[in-house]
Amino acid sequence: MEVYLLRFLNPSAYVHLHPPPSLFYVSKKRSRNCKLNAKFNNEEDDFLLQVATERAFLRFEETLRPDPLFIDPYVGCLVPPGYQVNMKQHPHKHCLATKFIDDKLLTAMNNTDGLRLFC
Repeated sequence: MEVYLLRFLNPSAYVHLHPPPSLFYVSKKRSRNCKLNAKFNNEEDDFLLQVATERAFLRFEETLRPDPLFIDPYVGCLVPPGYQVNMKQHPHKHCLATKFIDDKLLTAMNNTDGLRLFC
């Protein structure tokens, strides 16, 4: 209670008695001989980073195709320059399934007389 009263009665006394409230306040008693030893993970060992980069690369490849299924204009920023994916290591079973379904839908639509609405 006294601190709050002192704060309102004499603000300069409050500043001298208490440090300003801050998230980044560091006391003056801290030693200046500290070192920061930050060790970052090796990018080659980070499995999640590798998977995310591979997926970004595949999206980037799809964007650059002449007839892309989708266009992602921002994915090129996520792919490191000169990045290559081993295509034999990662087969594209989903791309093959999508191509199969697309071909089936195209043949089914070409064999119909026109658009039919069923209500």
